[in-house]
Amino acid sequence: MDDFRFVIITGMSGAGKTNFMQKLEDMGYYCVDNLPPILIARFADLCWKSTSNTRHVAVVTDIRGGSFFDALPQALKELEKRGIPHEVVFLEASDEALVRRYMETRRQHPLAKTMRIQDGIEQERKILAGVRAQADIIIDTTTMKTEDLKEHLNNRFGIDNHKKEMQITVFSFGFKYGIPIDADTVLDVRFLPNPFYVEKYKYWTGRVKEVGDYISAAPVTGEFLTKLYDFMDFMVEQFKESGKTQFTIAVGCTGGMHRSVFVTEKLGNHLKEKYGHVNIEHRDLHRNHGLAYETFRSVAIPRPVDQEVDASLLCGHHHPRLWRDLDHELSDFRRHGRAYAPSGLPDHGELQLYIPCHLRHDHDSCRHLDHASGCEEAGEAFPRADCS
Repeated sequence: MDDFRFVIITGMSGAGKTNFMQKLEDMGYYCVDNLPPILIARFADLCWKSTSNTRHVAVVTDIRGGSFFDALPQALKELEKRGIPHEVVFLEASDEALVRRYMETRRQHPLAKTMRIQDGIEQERKILAGVRAQADIIIDTTTMKTEDLKEHLNNRFGIDNHKKEMQITVFSFGFKYGIPIDADTVLDVRFLPNPFYVEKYKYWTGRVKEVGDYISAAPVTGEFLTKLYDFMDFMVEQFKESGKTQFTIAVGCTGGMHRSVFVTEKLGNHLKEKYGHVNIEHRDLHRNHGLAYETFRSVAIPRPVDQEVDASLLCGHHHPRLWRDLDHELSDFRRHGRAYAPSGLPDHGELQLYIPCHLRHDHDSCRHLDHASGCEEAGEAFPRADCS
């Protein structure tokens, strides 16, 4: 029970209680706004005895509760009686600051529905005088900036006395499908060599090794990645210091299939090594459907590859839906058996089978490739990619 914290936020209307609560929520607190005081002791007891991870809780209660708010002193006594640890935080500001904030937001003061804002503030101060006297912490927000509030909260209410880890997301996209609106930083990598114009790599994504090797072969790629890693490490550290809880990086190329995918994987894995969990996503791979292919299985074709190869040998008749989709998407492969084969393939040898990204969502379909009729498995299966 030593790690349990129950924070009761109250104070003057317009002093910043909602903002205070939101900052605590970002830090990992479970927050409830405008909770009637009569329910506080019961709710705190429920959280205190809970076996879940609800160990840091904050509630806001104030004059908006009307006559219910009169029960707050009794609720605090009940918490003491039950031995539930709690802290009362009282937020206030000068009359001038409160009036200015209400004038700027054009919101109505809870007690000034039939009077001037100034009169409502004066009446509220009198009502809250007893609660203020019971507060453990009093914070004056008259001149407090957002950065100052964040620092105060991290120092006073930080979970385990350290800042919550920032959530980092790196995702690829194609400029022709639109620039993402939810990114903090947008990178344009269209200056890198484009595998789309190399026939062999045209239908492969940036996650295929051969495509990555092709992009990496250009001297500018290595120089760019080195500088990018340093730059992003610097940005992540600065955003963490500022109290930012999420950092989203978007990497774009023309279609979101080759270069942006390659750089996203590289940058995402680099950040993972330094900062732990990082989300790596590819926004537009699914838009390419019949264009984007990635290696899934190497199979040995027991005949010269220049002869006609029936694709049913590769997926058999175990899964008609997969065969139907492959028949449509890989018709050249079915007719010739070498349309997607690596260059320089001998008469007898391995033939690479490439599966469209959107088909790889179907794990059962991919699993049936393990039982390909008439083919001998040659090589390990690649992990099923998330191409969403």
